[in-house]
Amino acid sequence: MQEKIESNGPVIPSFEELRPEDFDGHTDFAAMSPEQRLNWLSAAARFVHFARENRSAATNNEEAGIIE
Repeated sequence: MQEKIESNGPVIPSFEELRPEDFDGHTDFAAMSPEQRLNWLSAAARFVHFARENRSAATNNEEAGIIE
């Protein structure tokens, strides 16, 4: 049985909310609150789940000869 994951909101923040330091290549976990850490890990887990799900669907489509 596969559980459906519901999004609690947008996974990707709006561009207006992004800052240059959001793209410096690291996440400063030491400066994050416990809630921020959980939110970050939750978003990362959702990303991995959806990436794997989409990769699996794409592989199945290729094997079936379906081109999207």
